[in-house]
Amino acid sequence: MASSRAIGDHVEDQACEYLLRLGYEILARNYCVRGGEIDIVARDGDTTVFVEVKYRSGDRYGTGLESVTPRKLERMRRAIERWMADYQTEDVRVDAIELHADRTISHIRWADID
Repeated sequence: MASSRAIGDHVEDQACEYLLRLGYEILARNYCVRGGEIDIVARDGDTTVFVEVKYRSGDRYGTGLESVTPRKLERMRRAIERWMADYQTEDVRVDAIELHADRTISHIRWADID
């Protein structure tokens, strides 16, 4: 059985491939700062997009997107604020991508992290 990290890397690879097919440019993966982390940072035209990637093999415990806790949102917010300060980025949005066990993808643009 594959490790959680190996599964996570594979899922993020698939999410990146999906975003590239849509014309996004991948700027960073697993962007980490003290107290924060973003799975994928991409560019969609002039917009910097912070992407949370989720996978669940089933929905017994809810969807992957339902597993995003207030603590996770706060960690994302910290990383986003740091990126914006370091790269003087103003035109931003947050997307969420969920890969399902049946290999389908749900992409939510403008996910609300407040």
